[in-house]
Amino acid sequence: PSPVEETLFTLRGEALGTTWLVKYLAVVEDARAGTATNAALAEVDERMSTWRSDSEVSRIRAGGAVAVSEETYFVVEAARSMAALTEGAFDPTVQPLVELWGIHGERRTTLPTDAELADARSEVGYERILLSRSDGQAYVDAGGTALDLSAIAKGHAVDRVSNAVSALGHADVLVEVGGEVRAHGHA
Repeated sequence: PSPVEETLFTLRGEALGTTWLVKYLAVVEDARAGTATNAALAEVDERMSTWRSDSEVSRIRAGGAVAVSEETYFVVEAARSMAALTEGAFDPTVQPLVELWGIHGERRTTLPTDAELADARSEVGYERILLSRSDGQAYVDAGGTALDLSAIAKGHAVDRVSNAVSALGHADVLVEVGGEVRAHGHA
């Protein structure tokens, strides 16, 4: 018997404020791949989006220790560790500066003043982030500032999607979300 010919299937969409792409090799198209991709991306968005007022990251901004999913706890912990390793070159509390420069939300037509920059900088500092657990629940406290996990959440989303599609039995998968890429096999 001759070997079964596999086809490269491509899925595309938008999530997390950007575009995504999934490619996988299979004998026949697997509708579950799209369902798994959309479900994984929706969960990451619900938990870590800076654009959604109901996300866990947005609730953290309200102040105090906020009960979060294990997934958000894991990503915040990884972001805080990366910030410490880079001595703050990577800092997940950069949201006040991102907003000041008009990157998220209202666009600026003028440069920020020195006073505005000083105020925003006074709200930034990964050392403020406190992680805790109590009675099996994970908590994150941003220490009075806002978290922006955009620099790490898309990579996490890529891992989530790649794992979800692979769990369906696909050995050859390429996933890209907003420029973050993960591939395995021959896809």
